[in-house]
Formats: sequence, C-alpha cells, structure tokens
Amino acid sequence: MALIGKIREHSGLAVGIIAAGLLLFVVGGEIMKLIPQFSSENAQDIAEIAGKTVKYDEYNALVEELKANFEASQGRPADEYSMQNIRQQAWEQLIVKHAYQNEFNELGLEVTAEEVVDMVQGKNIHPMLANAFKNPQTGQFDVNQVRGFLQAIKSSIQAIQAGQQPQVPVAQIQSWYSFEKQLGPERLRKKYESLMRLSTYVTKAEAKKSYLASQTKADFKYLFVPYYSIVDSTVKVTDEQLEDYLSKHKEEFKIAEAKASVDYVSFPIVPSAKDSLAFGNELTRIATEFAATKDDSAFVRANAETAQLPYYTNLSGVPQQLKDKGLVEDVVVGPVNEGNAIKFYKLAGVRNDSVYSIKASHILIAPTEKTDAAKAIAKTKAEDLLKQLKGGADFATLARANSTDPGSAQNGGDLGWFKENAQMVKPFLDAAFAKATPGLVANVVESDFGFHIIKITEPKTNKEYLVATVDKQLVPSSETQEAIYQKAQDFLSKSRTKDAFVAEAKKANIPVSPGDNFTKNSTYVAGLSEVRGLVRWVFKDAKVGDVSKEVFSCGNNYVVAVVKSKVEEGYPKAADIKDELTAKVRKGLKAKTILEKLNKTKGTFEQIAAAYGPSAQVNVAPETSFGYNSFGALGEDPATVGKSFALAKVGAKTAALEGENGVAIIELLKKTTPTEIADYSQQKNQMIGNSLYRTEFNINTAIKDAAKIEDNRYKFE
Repeated sequence: MALIGKIREHSGLAVGIIAAGLLLFVVGGEIMKLIPQFSSENAQDIAEIAGKTVKYDEYNALVEELKANFEASQGRPADEYSMQNIRQQAWEQLIVKHAYQNEFNELGLEVTAEEVVDMVQGKNIHPMLANAFKNPQTGQFDVNQVRGFLQAIKSSIQAIQAGQQPQVPVAQIQSWYSFEKQLGPERLRKKYESLMRLSTYVTKAEAKKSYLASQTKADFKYLFVPYYSIVDSTVKVTDEQLEDYLSKHKEEFKIAEAKASVDYVSFPIVPSAKDSLAFGNELTRIATEFAATKDDSAFVRANAETAQLPYYTNLSGVPQQLKDKGLVEDVVVGPVNEGNAIKFYKLAGVRNDSVYSIKASHILIAPTEKTDAAKAIAKTKAEDLLKQLKGGADFATLARANSTDPGSAQNGGDLGWFKENAQMVKPFLDAAFAKATPGLVANVVESDFGFHIIKITEPKTNKEYLVATVDKQLVPSSETQEAIYQKAQDFLSKSRTKDAFVAEAKKANIPVSPGDNFTKNSTYVAGLSEVRGLVRWVFKDAKVGDVSKEVFSCGNNYVVAVVKSKVEEGYPKAADIKDELTAKVRKGLKAKTILEKLNKTKGTFEQIAAAYGPSAQVNVAPETSFGYNSFGALGEDPATVGKSFALAKVGAKTAALEGENGVAIIELLKKTTPTEIADYSQQKNQMIGNSLYRTEFNINTAIKDAAKIEDNRYKFE
C-alpha cells in the first residue's frame, strides 16, 4: 500500500514519536513476576518525587519501553550511549508524572479526548503529523492520509488477532499508539507553560530602570592590587579559620548533590600485533569471497559488523569509490578506511525505477514583502543574475552571495538529488525535469517562494543501484582482552591499600589519572565512559581511601580506582571542602594585608602606588557601562562596579574596596547619564522576551526544587 510506504519513508516521524516516549506491548508479564527484582512485592524504592515513592519496576518499565522502541525504529541494539539517553528520558517522564501533575491538578488543567482528536484530525494538527502527512503535490498537510493510516492500523490489529500478516508493521503500530498516548500530557504541559508565560510582566518603572542602567556610562581612574601579587605559600591558613569561615557562610557551601573523586589507573583494551595480522588476513579473505559470492545478502549477513543488507539507491547514495570504478557490476572495491571501520563495496545490480531523479542547484530570490512592487524587484534581480551566469559567472559564488534559501545557499545552491514526486513546489519540479541534460534552465522560474534560477548538475535518470557493503573493525580478540584484564587484575592484587596503589603505579610506570567531582548518576568520569559500575561502587559501598575490590570495565579500558574524596548532600564539614575553603580564607587574609598597607598611605593614586610597591597598578577605564559587571583589571566584580557608579561627584573616590580579584580604590572622572525617553516599550518588550526565553527552564527548575527529589538510581544501574 502506497500509504504504508510513505510512512516508512518518513522515518523521521517514528524517530520523533520515539523521542516523545513510546508504548511497549508488554509480553511475558507472568515470567517477569518470577524474578524477585521485578516482582511488585519486592520492588525497591528508586526515588521519592513530590512526596511519592517511585519503585524500581515503574522506572525500569519506562526504560524498557523506550529501549524496545528505539531498537525497533533504528534496527539495531541500543548501545551504552543510547541507553544513557533512554534512562534520562525515562527519568524525566517520571518527574513530569509525579511532580508536574500536582501543579496541573491544583489549576484544574486537563486535556479532553476531543482535544486529542483535534490534534490528529482537526484544526490544530500536531506539528509532527503536519510535517509527516503532506500532499506531495501541494506540500500541505493532508488529513485523508492520516485517516487512511489509522484505518490501516485498525485492519492490521484485526489481522494480528486473526493470526494473519498485518498490513502495518507491529513496530509502527506501537509507535503510533505511544505517540497518541503522549499527545495529552504534552498538550497539558504546554497549557501550563502558556499560563506561566502570561504571568510575565514588566512595569514601566522596571523598563526605565533597565534602560538608564544600560545607557549610563562613566570614566574611572583606579588603583588596583591583585590578590595574586601575594604568593599563596606565604599566607598560612589554620583549621580554626576554616571552621569559622564555614560557619559564617554555610549556605554558600551547601551541596545540592553528592559528589566524589577518585584516582585511577587504566589498562587500554587495544588490539595486539597478533590481532592486526589476523585482521589483515580476514580482509584478504573477505575481498576474495565477496567478489565470488552469488548471494550478496547472505554474505553481508554473515560477515558485516552492522549487517546492513544490500539496498537500492539512486546515484547520490552510491559510494564514490564505486563511481570511480565506473559502476561495474560484481566488482568489489576495498578495503576502504572510513573512520573506525574498514569497508568493502560491491555493485550487485542495476534496475530502472518508475520515478526519475535529477540533481540540481538553484538560486532563490524571494520578494521582501508580498506586493507587486517587491515581486518585480526580486524578478529583476533574478534575471540579472541569470544573465551573469550565462556570461560565465560562477553559480556557487552567486548562490552563496545572493540566494535567500539558507539551506542550499551555504552549499553553493546545491540541492542534491531529488525525485519527480519530491515535496517541492510544482513550478520548480516541472522546470527541473523538463531539462534532462546538465546546464542552466533558460528562464527564471516563479513559485510561491519567489524566483528560482535553476542549474541541472547531473542528468535525469531512473536508474537505481543495488549496493552491498561489508564493514569490519579491528578489535581486540578475546585472548588479547583476557591478557589485558589479567594485567589489571595483577595490579589490583598488589594494591589493596591507597599507599600500595600509589607505590605499585609508580613501580609499574602506570600514570595515575584524577576523576574529580562526579555525581551519583554520572555517565562519564574524566576520560572514562561506561562508568556506572565504578560510580555505583563509590557511592554505595566505598569509603575514602578504599581501593576497588574488582577491576571495572569502563568502555575501552579496564580500571582500578581508589576513592579520593566523598561529599554528601547538605552542609559539608570543613575537612570535606578544605581546598575550596582554604582558597576563600586565603583570599580574605590577602585582602586584609593589602587593605592595611593601602590605608596607611595618603595622596594621589600614583603616590599611593609608589609607596605600596610595583604590584599596585594605576589605570583608567573609559566609557564603562553600568550595565556590565566588570571593567579594567578588576575583572568580573559586580559589587565594586556598583559602588563605583554610586560616586556622585567628579573627583570623588571610594575607600579601598575588597573585590573579587583584588583590592581597588576608584575615582570618578566623568559620568554620562542618559536623558529619559517618553516611550520605554522597546526596552519593556525586550525584557519580557528575555524572561519568556527562560520560562520553560525556570519552570522546570522550580518544580524540581519544590518536589524535593531524592534520586537513588545509582543503586540500581
């Protein structure tokens, strides 16, 4: 059925639906109940969200749904990177379900069944559907295509129930029902966000204040002594000072999420020389047998890493290496080094398609507005460019400089290959396919988008090419992996304490790498991927100073680690954040020393600087804006900038100020205050726009904070 072919063609719909969260037809529920971890009676708490306890089986069901539908749509197993994204999607869905729903209920927000139907077949079509179900002739959404697809789904379900082959693949049926299931929650969230956006308001007084702040400028002269001018080692910090500072700044150091740091040694899992030799022999075998085989599909299935079966494509999809060989059937090209894989290509067949394809470039000149005068100007410009091209001008250069089609302009106007039934405006398609040979279309072509100058770059053709591909990767053999693992295991057996770990690394000349400040749900640790086992051990079982009890497999490395530090949520102890506290206290002690020395000297800036010493700088910061939080050598320092602009008279000076990066004395040389304006609407609209831009993020942050989320995923994955 043509419609089903269209759905397959628009794989973007399936991908988009999956991104929204897909419905898995759960099979084998009774079997799952036999496994204690998944039994509802034994389900463990994985989180608490907005006062509600979330069980592991609820979270895991979402993960499995997303995983199954990802694999159905992509045609491959979900790798670790994909699983990380899938787990995060599942987690976000749980937050929406348990935290957002409270907000929806309190406001009485709901989405009716009629609204859902309206999003699928009514006046307010969901953007994903509007893009997927277009009439190829008009380029507009066609509701009849949706209805036809829904009828095909209904018939397919009946066929499945009758034990017959369904018209629509089961994966597509799953995707559709999951997509439809998500329409209501998605619309509900958008309603809520729209309400919040409507609450955004900026008063005239706020707009005026912002305008004056952004336009007020001043020239300052300043004396500045940076903290780095005092060597850290000369400033002694005591434990008592650290404790005192922490007690006075508790909130500043409150930890929102537990963190840990490790030191680790890694043993890269890389192919050996023996593996490389065997791989070379394997490539020779493939080249010989691939050329001789009569069943390319079976050969690809048996030998390729990704097992992508032979497929028909137009010339655009044919690898360049086959084109360079003249598109001769049954000739194997390779080995070809393409990134992480070695590939062999073979042209297994050629056929004629019922639809022609062509490759072309264009320059689009769109009118600046929808008036006859604007159209006339655009047409004149297009005709002038066509004249230049006929005179020998370079098409790509003129396209980049003049085309109003951003998608193709950056590529010199290149549109690539497209078919007669492509979703393009009809006048353009008619003109392109009317000229079968390469070259310029004689006249400018008008469409709803403007005026096109068209150049055919490859002749019209209906040939399709059957391309077979075998890809191989050089990977460590199981024998090599075992040998590397034994090295790591040997290191571990000699490193049961932190001191032994350090000594053994030094003896074996293995670098020790830091993995700092990762959290319970981190998926990467400083140079390592696939670290969930390591992270789970650190937070669940380990204490500071512990060496890992096992060798961890982290991506392409075997790893042995020692816990360097752990800091739990809440208010830390001084010992837990000693380095950070020491830097703060040391800065304060430096400021005190500088202030005492500066305050002993009077006179001009130059006189004070001369008395202080060479580390005191005197400079001028002209045209400083009150709207910025820095100037000159002071760097980012909002408080000091504010005090500087508070100076009322030219010649007035601040006292010596303890700033973020040093101590400064500021003198006002000149201040320019803008004249008030009658209308602050532009400033007001800009402030509203900035606020609206942050609305979704701010809502999400506020709801998560209010939900007081306790996240224990690290215990399970």
